[in-house]
Amino acid sequence: MKSYKLMKNRTNKESRGWSKDEIERPFPVLVLGWLEPDIIKRSLNSINELVGVDPRIYFIEQKSKNSDIIKELILSTSNIKGYIQMKENWAAASWKIAMEHFLPQIEDEFITITDGDYVWDSFSMDYQYNKLEAHSDIGIISQKRSLLGMAGHWKSMVMKGYSTAVKPDERNAEAAWADEGMTRSNFNGMNLTTARKKDWEEYVDVINTKRVSFATSRIGEPWIPEHRPPLFWDVDLYPFFENVFNKSSFVVEKGLSYHIADEYENDPESQYSIEKRECGYHSHWRDYQDDPDFY
Repeated sequence: MKSYKLMKNRTNKESRGWSKDEIERPFPVLVLGWLEPDIIKRSLNSINELVGVDPRIYFIEQKSKNSDIIKELILSTSNIKGYIQMKENWAAASWKIAMEHFLPQIEDEFITITDGDYVWDSFSMDYQYNKLEAHSDIGIISQKRSLLGMAGHWKSMVMKGYSTAVKPDERNAEAAWADEGMTRSNFNGMNLTTARKKDWEEYVDVINTKRVSFATSRIGEPWIPEHRPPLFWDVDLYPFFENVFNKSSFVVEKGLSYHIADEYENDPESQYSIEKRECGYHSHWRDYQDDPDFY
């Protein structure tokens, strides 16, 4: 039986009818943020409203013109346990760097990573932990993203990703039927994505050593199947857990998350969209694909 500390200083939650004695699990979460202090603040507030968990936040900031403001915000947040600021916006490549930096500092069994531009249903992590603890053959769980606010190309991509479900099989029989509120899937993004620390460590090691190639897709051409070593991005992450770790990956459909950045990105002339183009965000994705070892 695991022992967790009791909830403290949850005045807002208590006012909504939740018990003072509700048990909290230690909740280490790596959060990646960039540019907009308002987005980051809303996302951190959402993390701190999650029920049943005690957040310990490790923050990774992509460099931007607002870095001084963001640094002040992060360092004034009481449950920040670690903070690193990248020299520029390195897009997905920052995840591997962050994991290598923060994993040795965390002793808990489960570790969550997330982009810091979402807000979540209050019970998201309580649900994830319950499922991970009940089913050892679940390898990775993440939250489903609401399509509210999405438009155009990315909306169709997300819908296609969610439809790419993995069929239950004997290898993952227990987890495959774990709950009707989850969908077996091999694509989702970094949206409260939780796995065991030992599996995160193994995944990063394989990326660095290239000692394992697996069935995934060609970099930059996802419609072409290919065997290769993985990168740290969602296109490889979920299939790796399925095909190499032989563990099932799930997207939680209960309590959809909301992507705050959609409020900014849908307008190509917004300051957010302009800064994203000028910082070379998409070129950094291509740089990482072309030369993963650079990072």
